[in-house]
Amino acid sequence: MKIIIAGCGKAGYNLASVLFENNDIIMIDENKEALERADQNLDVMCIKGNCISSKILLEAGVNNCDVLVSVTTRDETNIVCCLTAKNLGASRVIARIRNYEYANEIDEMKSDMNLDLVINPEKKVADEILKFLKFSKDIKVDFFANKNIEILEIKINKKNLMCNLKLKDIIKNDNQNILIAAILRDNFVIVPKGNDVIKENDTVYIIAHGNKTINFCQRNKIYVNKLNSVIIVGGGRIGCYLAEYLNNLGIKTKIFEVDKKRCIFLNDILPKSVIINGDGMDDKLLKSENIEDADAFISLTGRDEENLISVLLAKNLGAKKVIAKINREHYSRAINSLNLNIDNIINPGMITSKYVARYIDNIGDNINNSLINIKKLNVFDFKIDISTSFLNKYIKNLNLIENVLIAAIIRNREIIIPDGESIVKLGDHLVLISKSENITDINDIIKL
Repeated sequence: MKIIIAGCGKAGYNLASVLFENNDIIMIDENKEALERADQNLDVMCIKGNCISSKILLEAGVNNCDVLVSVTTRDETNIVCCLTAKNLGASRVIARIRNYEYANEIDEMKSDMNLDLVINPEKKVADEILKFLKFSKDIKVDFFANKNIEILEIKINKKNLMCNLKLKDIIKNDNQNILIAAILRDNFVIVPKGNDVIKENDTVYIIAHGNKTINFCQRNKIYVNKLNSVIIVGGGRIGCYLAEYLNNLGIKTKIFEVDKKRCIFLNDILPKSVIINGDGMDDKLLKSENIEDADAFISLTGRDEENLISVLLAKNLGAKKVIAKINREHYSRAINSLNLNIDNIINPGMITSKYVARYIDNIGDNINNSLINIKKLNVFDFKIDISTSFLNKYIKNLNLIENVLIAAIIRNREIIIPDGESIVKLGDHLVLISKSENITDINDIIKL
């Protein structure tokens, strides 16, 4: 696959290091030293120039590239680069957009500007931390629809109340707007129906509203982490996104931030969080804020050394779970080899690079790559327009092809986990799960 990466800074270099072995990579940057580093260490082609220049993009072969990824330090440059590349013939474009003010408009920007993927690194890192906080290591989770819907991958054991029950009985007993989207049994995937039974050692994939999943797991005796209070050190973008997620889940959140001006800003945008002007390495401060009562302590400052010291101190003072953000990859490896008492190390660069690489590896015209990778199943996202053959019809009356499931309906920012009484309307987005790879049009799911 031919991939152009605009921006040869830390993000661009990390992405190229993940992708270069199996793809043809062309890197564009105005910084000669950055390009020389990439040229010496990676098997890539380097072009010095401005990535929003049509001449430079055409020199890079944008008119016949499979993907262009723009990860320069400026959001506006990334947007213009992607728009120019798309106009010049790039098949797909990906823009890194980091501005906090754009966070709630990303879906609209993606649609209005014809961007194939928008990546906000800080939000993605906050997503990963949230998964780790909410669920045990035995449960895999991913988000879509702007965090409003979660998909869980759960291994069933005989202690789970779902074991040996029919799907229709699980849904009836729970009554919480959840959907069992797939069952993996003996390496065979089942797109389930109401009479299918969940068995011990099955892996089930559950789709539900994000605020429903923990309660569903608890009711069905599926282990999830108890989380009442969290302390975050560092009020940067990652800390803001994470605090917002936690506040929406009703979890008490404190943020320690050394910059007084930043504290004022945080107090304005996060009214449900307690903002403390202080240092996460101050043991007296941690004790005064009852660190031993915190279910999790997360250090997200811009300095790896401070994050490391903070979490070790917090753990020693009684914090139940500690997470440190470490930017340097060799630091992460060294820390893991030392077996320090740290529950998780977060490396933002590698999380973002692997996310984009997964999107590129699983590229498909309508496949929604933000979802967890369900073995032998494909996830599609279609917009309903006037050409849809089943407008304004109940799902229960649709003559669907075998092994296809309507997993979610997104309607004017409202998320609907559908049942038979749900109606498909003009402008809806349907999220489908299917064994077939050949669904290129929404009407393909209806039997002829």
